[in-house]
Amino acid sequence: MPDFNNQRVGPMVDTEMPNTLVAEFTSDMLHTLVEYFDYFACDEGVISIEVNMMGIWLEDPNTKTKKFVGKARLSEQQKKKMRQAEKCRKEH
Repeated sequence: MPDFNNQRVGPMVDTEMPNTLVAEFTSDMLHTLVEYFDYFACDEGVISIEVNMMGIWLEDPNTKTKKFVGKARLSEQQKKKMRQAEKCRKEH
């Protein structure tokens, strides 16, 4: 396991977090994020990533268009959560 003590990552926790959606990224997807980071970053230097059942997307803060990063591999439980959230959004 890598030593995260000297990295710019937060502490590791060994607990399940509520309302969490996990998206799996390949190294190619991470390279795409790095390659397009500056273009898709907002003024604060942050990117928005959208995860839906069709895939993982980068949103352009200027045009609101999206770039496909890769196919999302979601568990059945996560898909169920996404369907419920979508249904709730449509009802309100």
